[in-house]
Amino acid sequence: MFMKTRVITLSSILMMALSGARAQTTVTVTPVQGQTNQWQLTMPAGNVQLNVNYKTPTTLTLTYGGAAITAGGVNTYLGDEALFLDSLAAVVTDNSSQAVASPTFTVTSSNPSVVAFGTEGTASGALADIRFLATGTATLTILFDGTDDYATSTATLALTVGEHTYTVTIDDGGIDTAHWAISPATAVTTGVTAGTQVQATYSGTRKVKSVRAVKKGPAVTTLDNNTTAWTAGTFAVPAGGLTYSDAITVSGDVTLTLTDGETLTLNSGLSLASGATLTVEGTGTMNVNGTNGADNNSNDMEASGGSGTAAISGSGTLVLTSGTVTAIGGKGGNVSDYGVECKGGHGAAAISCTLTVNGGTLTATGGNGGSLTNGFGPEGVAGNGGAGISGALTVNGGTLTATGGNRGAKSSGPGASDGNIGRGVSSTWTAGTGITFSDSANGTSWTANTGTSSTQRYVKAE
Repeated sequence: MFMKTRVITLSSILMMALSGARAQTTVTVTPVQGQTNQWQLTMPAGNVQLNVNYKTPTTLTLTYGGAAITAGGVNTYLGDEALFLDSLAAVVTDNSSQAVASPTFTVTSSNPSVVAFGTEGTASGALADIRFLATGTATLTILFDGTDDYATSTATLALTVGEHTYTVTIDDGGIDTAHWAISPATAVTTGVTAGTQVQATYSGTRKVKSVRAVKKGPAVTTLDNNTTAWTAGTFAVPAGGLTYSDAITVSGDVTLTLTDGETLTLNSGLSLASGATLTVEGTGTMNVNGTNGADNNSNDMEASGGSGTAAISGSGTLVLTSGTVTAIGGKGGNVSDYGVECKGGHGAAAISCTLTVNGGTLTATGGNGGSLTNGFGPEGVAGNGGAGISGALTVNGGTLTATGGNRGAKSSGPGASDGNIGRGVSSTWTAGTGITFSDSANGTSWTANTGTSSTQRYVKAE
Protein backbone atom coordinates (compact mmCIF):
# COMPACT_ATOMS: atom_id res chain seq x y z
CA MET A 1 0.00 0.00 0.00
CA PHE A 2 1.40 3.38 -1.02
CA MET A 3 1.23 6.02 1.73
CA LYS A 4 1.40 9.72 0.90
CA THR A 5 3.48 11.99 3.11
CA ARG A 6 2.34 15.58 3.56
CA VAL A 7 5.00 18.12 4.44
CA ILE A 8 3.89 21.51 5.74
CA THR A 9 6.46 24.29 6.13
CA LEU A 10 5.95 26.68 9.01
CA SER A 11 8.04 29.83 9.18
CA SER A 12 8.03 33.20 10.94
CA ILE A 13 5.81 32.16 13.85
CA LEU A 14 7.21 29.92 16.57
CA MET A 15 5.59 28.45 19.68
CA MET A 16 2.78 27.08 17.48
CA ALA A 17 -0.11 24.71 18.07
CA LEU A 18 -1.97 23.03 15.23
CA SER A 19 -5.45 24.33 15.88
CA GLY A 20 -8.15 26.50 14.39
CA ALA A 21 -7.44 29.71 16.35
CA ARG A 22 -7.62 33.00 14.47
CA ALA A 23 -4.32 34.66 13.49
CA GLN A 24 -3.46 38.01 15.02
CA THR A 25 -2.53 41.16 13.09
CA THR A 26 0.30 43.38 14.27
CA VAL A 27 -0.55 47.07 14.67
CA THR A 28 2.33 49.56 14.45
CA VAL A 29 2.86 51.64 17.61
CA THR A 30 5.36 54.53 17.47
CA PRO A 31 6.67 56.95 20.12
CA VAL A 32 5.37 60.52 19.94
CA GLN A 33 8.29 62.77 19.03
CA GLY A 34 9.27 65.22 21.72
CA GLN A 35 7.15 63.50 24.37
CA THR A 36 8.11 61.22 27.25
CA ASN A 37 6.20 57.96 27.82
CA GLN A 38 3.72 58.61 25.02
CA TRP A 39 2.98 56.40 21.99
CA GLN A 40 0.50 56.51 19.12
CA LEU A 41 -1.17 54.13 16.66
CA THR A 42 -3.71 54.19 13.87
CA MET A 43 -6.82 52.28 14.92
CA PRO A 44 -7.61 49.31 12.62
CA ALA A 45 -11.07 47.84 11.98
CA GLY A 46 -11.00 45.74 15.12
CA ASN A 47 -10.23 45.72 18.83
CA VAL A 48 -6.63 46.33 19.90
CA GLN A 49 -4.72 45.05 22.93
CA LEU A 50 -1.55 46.91 23.91
CA ASN A 51 1.16 44.60 25.24
CA VAL A 52 3.54 46.53 27.50
CA ASN A 53 6.98 45.44 28.71
CA TYR A 54 8.89 47.35 31.39
CA LYS A 55 12.58 47.76 31.94
CA THR A 56 13.99 45.81 34.86
CA PRO A 57 15.90 47.86 37.45
CA THR A 58 19.29 46.40 38.31
CA THR A 59 20.99 47.42 41.52
CA LEU A 60 24.76 47.02 41.80
CA THR A 61 26.06 46.91 45.36
CA LEU A 62 29.71 47.99 45.19
CA THR A 63 32.40 48.67 47.78
CA TYR A 64 35.17 51.22 47.52
CA GLY A 65 38.66 49.77 47.86
CA GLY A 66 42.05 49.60 46.25
CA ALA A 67 41.31 46.64 43.99
CA ALA A 68 38.74 46.01 41.29
CA ILE A 69 35.51 44.55 42.59
CA THR A 70 33.33 42.09 40.69
CA ALA A 71 29.66 42.97 40.89
CA GLY A 72 28.46 39.67 39.42
CA GLY A 73 27.16 38.30 36.14
CA VAL A 74 23.88 38.77 34.31
CA ASN A 75 22.34 36.54 31.63
CA THR A 76 20.00 38.27 29.21
CA TYR A 77 18.59 37.86 25.70
CA LEU A 78 19.05 39.49 22.34
CA GLY A 79 16.36 42.07 21.65
CA ASP A 80 15.74 42.84 25.32
CA GLU A 81 16.26 46.50 26.13
CA ALA A 82 15.24 45.94 29.70
CA LEU A 83 18.34 46.32 31.84
CA PHE A 84 19.46 49.63 33.25
CA LEU A 85 21.57 50.92 36.09
CA ASP A 86 19.32 52.86 38.43
CA SER A 87 20.26 54.98 41.44
CA LEU A 88 23.75 53.50 41.60
CA ALA A 89 24.83 56.30 43.93
CA ALA A 90 22.35 55.18 46.58
CA VAL A 91 23.87 51.74 47.03
CA VAL A 92 27.59 52.42 46.87
CA THR A 93 29.37 52.21 50.24
CA ASP A 94 32.91 52.87 51.35
CA ASN A 95 35.03 50.50 53.41
CA SER A 96 33.35 51.80 56.57
CA SER A 97 29.92 50.85 55.18
CA GLN A 98 28.97 54.53 54.96
CA ALA A 99 26.71 55.37 52.03
CA VAL A 100 28.24 57.63 49.39
CA ALA A 101 25.72 60.29 48.52
CA SER A 102 26.66 60.97 44.89
CA PRO A 103 29.92 59.48 43.63
CA THR A 104 30.92 60.39 40.09
CA PHE A 105 31.30 57.40 37.80
CA THR A 106 31.58 56.35 34.15
CA VAL A 107 30.38 53.08 32.61
CA THR A 108 32.02 51.57 29.51
CA SER A 109 31.41 48.38 27.53
CA SER A 110 34.22 46.08 26.46
CA ASN A 111 32.24 44.96 23.41
CA PRO A 112 29.94 47.73 22.09
CA SER A 113 28.83 45.52 19.18
CA VAL A 114 27.18 43.22 21.75
CA VAL A 115 26.28 45.61 24.58
CA ALA A 116 26.09 49.37 24.20
CA PHE A 117 24.39 52.41 25.70
CA GLY A 118 21.94 53.56 23.05
CA THR A 119 24.08 54.74 20.13
CA GLU A 120 27.11 55.39 22.33
CA GLY A 121 29.60 53.19 24.10
CA THR A 122 29.92 55.22 27.29
CA ALA A 123 27.39 56.45 29.83
CA SER A 124 27.88 58.73 32.82
CA GLY A 125 25.58 59.64 35.69
CA ALA A 126 23.10 57.71 37.83
CA LEU A 127 20.99 56.25 35.01
CA ALA A 128 22.25 54.37 31.96
CA ASP A 129 20.21 52.31 29.48
CA ILE A 130 21.94 49.15 28.30
CA ARG A 131 21.03 47.79 24.84
CA PHE A 132 21.74 44.27 23.64
CA LEU A 133 22.71 44.27 19.97
CA ALA A 134 24.07 40.78 19.25
CA THR A 135 24.77 37.48 20.93
CA GLY A 136 28.04 37.19 22.79
CA THR A 137 29.64 38.48 25.97
CA ALA A 138 30.69 41.88 27.23
CA THR A 139 32.01 43.33 30.44
CA LEU A 140 30.79 46.65 31.78
CA THR A 141 33.38 48.57 33.76
CA ILE A 142 32.18 51.14 36.29
CA LEU A 143 34.94 53.63 37.12
CA PHE A 144 34.68 55.92 40.13
CA ASP A 145 36.96 58.90 39.58
CA GLY A 146 38.12 59.47 43.15
CA THR A 147 36.04 62.57 43.91
CA ASP A 148 34.09 63.03 47.15
CA ASP A 149 37.26 62.18 49.16
CA TYR A 150 37.15 58.53 48.07
CA ALA A 151 39.88 56.63 46.27
CA THR A 152 39.60 55.80 42.58
CA SER A 153 37.96 52.39 42.26
CA THR A 154 36.41 50.17 39.62
CA ALA A 155 33.84 47.42 39.48
CA THR A 156 32.82 45.10 36.66
CA LEU A 157 29.56 43.50 35.53
CA ALA A 158 29.74 40.53 33.13
CA LEU A 159 26.90 40.19 30.63
CA THR A 160 26.13 37.14 28.51
CA VAL A 161 23.68 37.83 25.69
CA GLY A 162 21.87 34.85 24.19
CA GLU A 163 18.72 34.33 22.15
CA HIS A 164 15.27 33.26 23.29
CA THR A 165 14.20 29.83 22.10
CA TYR A 166 10.68 28.58 21.42
CA THR A 167 8.97 25.22 21.04
CA VAL A 168 6.29 23.67 18.83
CA THR A 169 3.44 21.49 20.09
CA ILE A 170 0.84 19.43 18.19
CA ASP A 171 -2.88 19.70 18.96
CA ASP A 172 -5.11 17.49 16.82
CA GLY A 173 -7.49 16.61 19.63
CA GLY A 174 -5.51 13.44 20.32
CA ILE A 175 -6.86 11.79 17.15
CA ASP A 176 -3.59 10.86 15.45
CA THR A 177 -0.85 12.78 17.21
CA ALA A 178 1.62 9.87 17.04
CA HIS A 179 1.86 10.21 13.25
CA TRP A 180 3.03 13.82 13.36
CA ALA A 181 6.75 14.65 13.38
CA ILE A 182 8.43 18.04 13.84
CA SER A 183 11.79 18.87 12.29
CA PRO A 184 14.20 19.90 13.66
CA ALA A 185 13.50 17.78 16.73
CA THR A 186 14.83 20.50 19.02
CA ALA A 187 11.74 22.56 18.13
CA VAL A 188 9.84 20.10 20.36
CA THR A 189 12.45 19.62 23.11
CA THR A 190 14.84 22.48 23.89
CA GLY A 191 13.40 24.98 21.41
CA VAL A 192 14.72 26.92 18.43
CA THR A 193 15.37 30.62 17.83
CA ALA A 194 12.99 32.97 16.04
CA GLY A 195 13.29 32.77 12.24
CA THR A 196 14.12 29.06 12.19
CA GLN A 197 12.24 27.11 9.51
CA VAL A 198 10.21 24.29 11.06
CA GLN A 199 8.51 21.41 9.22
CA ALA A 200 5.51 19.43 10.45
CA THR A 201 5.17 16.07 8.68
CA TYR A 202 2.09 13.81 8.84
CA SER A 203 2.58 10.11 8.00
CA GLY A 204 -0.83 8.73 8.93
CA THR A 205 -3.74 7.59 6.75
CA ARG A 206 -6.21 10.36 7.50
CA LYS A 207 -6.80 13.27 5.19
CA VAL A 208 -5.67 16.58 6.65
CA LYS A 209 -8.29 19.26 6.14
CA SER A 210 -6.25 22.25 7.32
CA VAL A 211 -3.33 23.24 9.51
CA ARG A 212 -3.08 26.57 11.30
CA ALA A 213 -0.32 27.92 13.51
CA VAL A 214 -1.05 29.99 16.63
CA LYS A 215 1.50 31.79 18.75
CA LYS A 216 1.04 30.60 22.32
CA GLY A 217 1.44 32.43 25.59
CA PRO A 218 2.88 30.75 28.68
CA ALA A 219 0.91 27.91 30.20
CA VAL A 220 -1.36 29.24 32.93
CA THR A 221 -2.50 27.27 35.98
CA THR A 222 -5.81 28.39 37.45
CA LEU A 223 -5.51 28.43 41.23
CA ASP A 224 -7.70 26.31 43.48
CA ASN A 225 -7.66 25.53 47.21
CA ASN A 226 -5.34 22.56 46.63
CA THR A 227 -2.65 24.72 45.03
CA THR A 228 -0.77 26.01 48.07
CA ALA A 229 2.78 25.42 46.78
CA TRP A 230 3.40 27.73 43.82
CA THR A 231 6.42 26.53 41.88
CA ALA A 232 7.95 28.05 38.74
CA GLY A 233 5.19 28.97 36.30
CA THR A 234 2.24 31.28 35.71
CA PHE A 235 -0.88 31.20 37.90
CA ALA A 236 -4.20 33.02 37.61
CA VAL A 237 -7.04 33.78 40.00
CA PRO A 238 -10.23 31.90 39.02
CA ALA A 239 -13.60 33.44 38.25
CA GLY A 240 -15.39 34.17 41.49
CA GLY A 241 -12.10 34.77 43.34
CA LEU A 242 -10.45 32.50 45.90
CA THR A 243 -9.71 32.46 49.64
CA TYR A 244 -6.93 30.39 51.22
CA SER A 245 -6.86 29.42 54.87
CA ASP A 246 -3.55 27.59 54.49
CA ALA A 247 -0.16 29.29 54.11
CA ILE A 248 1.20 29.72 50.58
CA THR A 249 4.81 28.92 49.62
CA VAL A 250 6.55 30.22 46.48
CA SER A 251 9.66 28.74 44.83
CA GLY A 252 11.32 29.52 41.50
CA ASP A 253 10.13 32.27 39.16
CA VAL A 254 6.37 32.59 39.55
CA THR A 255 3.99 35.00 37.83
CA LEU A 256 0.61 35.60 39.47
CA THR A 257 -2.11 37.17 37.32
CA LEU A 258 -4.80 38.96 39.31
CA THR A 259 -7.87 38.45 37.13
CA ASP A 260 -9.88 41.59 36.47
CA GLY A 261 -12.72 42.03 38.96
CA GLU A 262 -11.63 39.08 41.13
CA THR A 263 -10.11 38.96 44.63
CA LEU A 264 -7.50 36.55 45.98
CA THR A 265 -7.34 36.39 49.79
CA LEU A 266 -4.52 34.66 51.69
CA ASN A 267 -5.39 34.41 55.38
CA SER A 268 -2.25 32.60 56.58
CA GLY A 269 0.40 34.55 54.73
CA LEU A 270 2.77 33.88 51.85
CA SER A 271 6.43 32.83 52.09
CA LEU A 272 9.08 33.15 49.35
CA ALA A 273 11.88 30.59 49.30
CA SER A 274 15.50 31.63 48.76
CA GLY A 275 15.98 32.68 45.13
CA ALA A 276 12.24 32.78 44.43
CA THR A 277 10.65 35.69 42.59
CA LEU A 278 6.91 36.33 42.66
CA THR A 279 5.77 38.80 39.99
CA VAL A 280 2.23 40.06 40.50
CA GLU A 281 0.38 41.46 37.48
CA GLY A 282 -3.18 41.96 36.25
CA THR A 283 -5.98 44.29 37.30
CA GLY A 284 -7.58 42.34 40.14
CA THR A 285 -7.04 42.47 43.91
CA MET A 286 -4.97 40.44 46.38
CA ASN A 287 -5.32 40.63 50.17
CA VAL A 288 -2.65 38.93 52.30
CA ASN A 289 -2.96 38.60 56.09
CA GLY A 290 -0.35 37.41 58.55
CA THR A 291 -1.41 35.23 61.47
CA ASN A 292 -2.07 36.71 64.91
CA GLY A 293 -0.10 35.78 67.99
CA ALA A 294 -1.91 33.84 70.71
CA ASP A 295 -3.34 35.64 73.75
CA ASN A 296 -2.12 34.51 77.16
CA ASN A 297 -4.56 34.28 80.06
CA SER A 298 -2.55 31.83 82.15
CA ASN A 299 -1.97 34.02 85.25
CA ASP A 300 1.65 32.82 85.26
CA MET A 301 4.56 34.96 86.35
CA GLU A 302 6.24 36.65 83.34
CA ALA A 303 3.51 35.50 80.97
CA SER A 304 4.00 36.51 77.32
CA GLY A 305 1.68 36.89 74.39
CA GLY A 306 2.54 35.25 71.08
CA SER A 307 4.01 37.36 68.27
CA GLY A 308 2.30 37.74 64.92
CA THR A 309 3.70 36.56 61.60
CA ALA A 310 4.35 38.61 58.48
CA ALA A 311 1.82 38.63 55.66
CA ILE A 312 4.54 38.26 53.00
CA SER A 313 7.92 36.95 54.17
CA GLY A 314 10.98 34.97 53.16
CA SER A 315 14.33 35.45 51.46
CA GLY A 316 12.91 35.77 47.92
CA THR A 317 11.69 38.82 45.99
CA LEU A 318 8.20 40.21 45.46
CA VAL A 319 7.70 42.32 42.30
CA LEU A 320 4.45 44.24 41.79
CA THR A 321 3.86 45.38 38.21
CA SER A 322 0.10 46.04 38.34
CA GLY A 323 -3.03 45.26 40.32
CA THR A 324 -4.04 46.16 43.88
CA VAL A 325 -2.32 44.41 46.79
CA THR A 326 -3.02 44.88 50.50
CA ALA A 327 -0.80 43.19 53.12
CA ILE A 328 -1.45 43.27 56.88
CA GLY A 329 0.95 41.83 59.44
CA GLY A 330 -0.36 39.62 62.24
CA LYS A 331 -0.98 41.34 65.59
CA GLY A 332 0.70 40.41 68.85
CA GLY A 333 -1.19 38.48 71.50
CA ASN A 334 -2.64 40.24 74.54
CA VAL A 335 -1.79 39.22 78.10
CA SER A 336 -4.47 39.15 80.78
CA ASP A 337 -2.43 38.31 83.85
CA TYR A 338 -1.58 39.78 87.24
CA GLY A 339 1.95 38.36 87.12
CA VAL A 340 5.16 40.39 87.25
CA GLU A 341 7.00 41.45 84.07
CA CYS A 342 4.40 40.19 81.64
CA LYS A 343 5.02 40.93 77.95
CA GLY A 344 2.58 41.58 75.16
CA GLY A 345 3.31 39.87 71.84
CA HIS A 346 4.90 41.91 69.06
CA GLY A 347 3.07 42.76 65.86
CA ALA A 348 4.67 41.49 62.64
CA ALA A 349 5.72 43.39 59.54
CA ALA A 350 3.31 43.31 56.63
CA ILE A 351 6.13 42.58 54.14
CA SER A 352 9.54 41.30 55.25
CA CYS A 353 11.08 40.18 51.94
CA THR A 354 12.87 42.07 49.17
CA LEU A 355 10.25 44.21 47.44
CA THR A 356 10.18 45.99 44.07
CA VAL A 357 7.18 48.08 43.04
CA ASN A 358 7.09 48.86 39.31
CA GLY A 359 3.37 49.63 39.10
CA GLY A 360 0.00 48.99 40.69
CA THR A 361 -1.16 49.95 44.18
CA LEU A 362 0.36 48.48 47.34
CA THR A 363 -0.83 49.07 50.90
CA ALA A 364 1.27 47.49 53.67
CA THR A 365 0.23 47.77 57.33
CA GLY A 366 2.18 46.28 60.24
CA GLY A 367 0.41 44.28 62.93
CA ASN A 368 -0.52 45.92 66.24
CA GLY A 369 1.39 45.05 69.39
CA GLY A 370 -0.31 43.02 72.11
CA SER A 371 -1.64 44.85 75.18
CA LEU A 372 -1.59 44.09 78.88
CA THR A 373 -5.28 43.92 79.68
CA ASN A 374 -5.37 42.94 83.36
CA GLY A 375 -5.44 46.44 84.84
CA PHE A 376 -2.52 45.88 87.25
CA GLY A 377 0.56 43.66 86.87
CA PRO A 378 3.83 45.53 87.75
CA GLU A 379 6.81 45.92 85.36
CA GLY A 380 4.85 44.67 82.37
CA VAL A 381 5.81 45.66 78.80
CA ALA A 382 3.26 45.83 76.00
CA GLY A 383 4.13 44.58 72.51
CA ASN A 384 5.64 46.65 69.69
CA GLY A 385 3.82 47.39 66.47
CA GLY A 386 5.22 45.77 63.33
CA ALA A 387 6.69 47.68 60.39
CA GLY A 388 4.72 48.13 57.21
CA ILE A 389 7.81 47.01 55.23
CA SER A 390 11.04 45.64 56.70
CA GLY A 391 12.80 44.25 53.60
CA ALA A 392 14.94 46.00 50.98
CA LEU A 393 12.60 48.26 49.01
CA THR A 394 12.77 49.69 45.48
CA VAL A 395 9.96 51.76 43.94
CA ASN A 396 10.07 52.54 40.21
CA GLY A 397 6.37 53.20 39.62
CA GLY A 398 2.88 52.73 40.99
CA THR A 399 1.73 53.84 44.44
CA LEU A 400 2.96 52.59 47.82
CA THR A 401 1.49 53.31 51.27
CA ALA A 402 3.22 51.75 54.29
CA THR A 403 1.97 52.11 57.87
CA GLY A 404 3.51 50.83 61.08
CA GLY A 405 1.35 48.88 63.50
CA ASN A 406 0.03 50.49 66.67
CA ARG A 407 1.82 49.83 69.94
CA GLY A 408 0.28 47.69 72.62
CA ALA A 409 -1.13 49.42 75.71
CA LYS A 410 0.41 48.97 79.14
CA SER A 411 -1.42 47.96 82.29
CA SER A 412 -1.90 50.29 85.25
CA GLY A 413 0.66 48.42 87.33
CA PRO A 414 3.76 50.21 88.65
CA GLY A 415 6.63 50.29 86.16
CA ALA A 416 4.50 49.04 83.26
CA SER A 417 5.22 50.52 79.82
CA ASP A 418 3.62 50.80 76.40
CA GLY A 419 5.16 49.14 73.37
CA ASN A 420 6.71 51.07 70.46
CA ILE A 421 4.81 52.18 67.39
CA GLY A 422 5.98 50.43 64.22
CA ARG A 423 7.66 52.30 61.37
CA GLY A 424 6.14 52.55 57.94
CA VAL A 425 9.43 51.32 56.45
CA SER A 426 12.08 50.05 58.85
CA SER A 427 14.61 49.25 56.09
CA THR A 428 16.26 51.47 53.48
CA TRP A 429 14.72 52.22 50.10
CA THR A 430 15.73 53.13 46.55
CA ALA A 431 13.58 55.62 44.63
CA GLY A 432 13.43 55.19 40.85
CA THR A 433 13.35 58.09 38.40
CA GLY A 434 10.35 60.33 39.05
CA ILE A 435 9.42 58.63 42.35
CA THR A 436 9.00 60.75 45.50
CA PHE A 437 8.96 59.32 49.01
CA SER A 438 7.13 61.17 51.79
CA ASP A 439 6.62 60.41 55.46
CA SER A 440 4.35 61.51 58.26
CA ALA A 441 3.94 61.08 62.01
CA ASN A 442 0.14 61.24 61.87
CA GLY A 443 -0.84 60.17 58.36
CA THR A 444 -2.17 63.65 57.60
CA SER A 445 0.73 66.08 57.32
CA TRP A 446 3.28 64.74 54.83
CA THR A 447 6.87 65.83 54.18
CA ALA A 448 8.95 64.86 51.17
CA ASN A 449 11.84 62.59 52.20
CA THR A 450 14.83 62.72 49.85
CA GLY A 451 16.81 60.26 51.96
CA THR A 452 16.70 56.46 51.93
CA SER A 453 14.99 55.74 55.26
CA SER A 454 12.43 57.05 57.74
CA THR A 455 11.62 56.80 61.44
CA GLN A 456 7.97 57.79 60.90
CA ARG A 457 4.92 55.58 61.21
CA TYR A 458 3.55 56.55 57.80
CA VAL A 459 5.50 56.39 54.51
CA LYS A 460 4.26 56.67 50.93
CA ALA A 461 5.85 56.71 47.49
CA GLU A 462 4.32 57.74 44.19
